Amino acid sequence: MKFFRKLKSIKLSKKEKQNFRIVLSNLIMNSAGLSGVAERRPVRNYYNLRHNNQKVPFLHLILKHNYMIAGLLIAAILAMGGGTAVAAENSVPGDLLYRIKTQVNEEVRSALAISPEAQAAWDAKRAERRLEETEKLAGENKLTTSTSEMLASKFAEFSQKATDRLQKLEDAGKLTPEQVQNLKANFEVAVKAHDEILSRIEEKKQNRGEMKAVMDSLRGQASTTIKDRLEHDLKLIEEGTSSTLSKVSENRKNAAQNKISEVQKFIDNNDDKVSSENKAEAVKKLAEATTLVTEGDKLVIEQKFGEAIMKYSEAHRKAQEAQMYLTTRFRLERRMESTSSTPAVFASGTLQFNNEKRQEIWDTHEGFKNMEEKLKEEVKQARETFKEVKQQEMEKIKEAIKANRPPKPEDKVENEVENEDDNGSSTTSTNQ
Repeated sequence: MKFFRKLKSIKLSKKEKQNFRIVLSNLIMNSAGLSGVAERRPVRNYYNLRHNNQKVPFLHLILKHNYMIAGLLIAAILAMGGGTAVAAENSVPGDLLYRIKTQVNEEVRSALAISPEAQAAWDAKRAERRLEETEKLAGENKLTTSTSEMLASKFAEFSQKATDRLQKLEDAGKLTPEQVQNLKANFEVAVKAHDEILSRIEEKKQNRGEMKAVMDSLRGQASTTIKDRLEHDLKLIEEGTSSTLSKVSENRKNAAQNKISEVQKFIDNNDDKVSSENKAEAVKKLAEATTLVTEGDKLVIEQKFGEAIMKYSEAHRKAQEAQMYLTTRFRLERRMESTSSTPAVFASGTLQFNNEKRQEIWDTHEGFKNMEEKLKEEVKQARETFKEVKQQEMEKIKEAIKANRPPKPEDKVENEVENEDDNGSSTTSTNQ
């Protein structure tokens, strides 16, 4: 009873209620498939359709089997009051509303993610939300070993779900390998951004024991994602023709340049919302992306299209990292400001470190880069080994076919002549 009394005490403002109703109504209408139905139905059903749209969109939602769970969960949210669901979004493990966040809010969004692509994207986002919770708890010195292990487990679970869904989409031909890699690249950038934040917190707070489970899971996922990307790119480069690779490199360059322009606008538009230190770091990353594009252009002139593809792809990721860098820091600072007391690690609204700690963080990320280079060599070596083994197997198959094939006519004649010669020699020897 105390739990429900506390829930009832959480209220939304009038404006928040209006916004919540609008968002909820749009979700229901879109998910129930009601938008655009008029164009697909005969004219004679117009009035019935109009009546259904105006009177019972929610009933229509929950009576459809695919949306029944979402309908029931939304009904639960409405019964508790919309303010509960909204307030739960800022909760972390240990908070009163955390179960509302994970077992109601997130399940509603999962049920409303109709397409497989949307579901995969939401699984990746749920994994990222567990990292955001880790950051907040660690920044407040509230992260325990058991909570870290739980969040690490959930991060791994949702990451794997997203990967499995994308693989099924690719196998079914609903997404091209290039589209799948683009989606995975977005997740890789997000993972790297959170790794950077958690590394800073880990070094400053020196709570490595509590954060070990999450960091291990995070870097394990990053390693898997990077390796998968490298395998895809190397396969593309090895199997593609010169004209194909030229076209791919052009597309990758355009994508990188568009992303750089987009992120530059993002930085300019949010200039007053982030600290000068964080903005400088984002600008630095964006400058690195621009340099990588220039390096790719030089490789294209030399007709080294495969290497150019790698450079343009790296430029695109670097620009994404700049945007994610600012976004994650802004969110983290806002979350920290919403608490009653701000820890020293977040003093002045940004992260403050001495030179020694900065060097430690730099070493951590240099290690991350080295890991990627090592994986690149391992993948390349594995593919070369596979080629050698495949070539050896092909030689064995050819020899086996040659040994078992029926003799040619000329071979048969030669064998008969040899047999006659042998028989003649044997007879002569016997007579003697």
